[in-house]
Amino acid sequence: MRTLKQALDPQGILNPGKVI
Repeated sequence: MRTLKQALDPQGILNPGKVI
């Protein structure tokens, strides 16, 4: 679900370790 994660935090602010 990369799209959903990118929509919530495209820069990986919520999941900096899970930027993939």
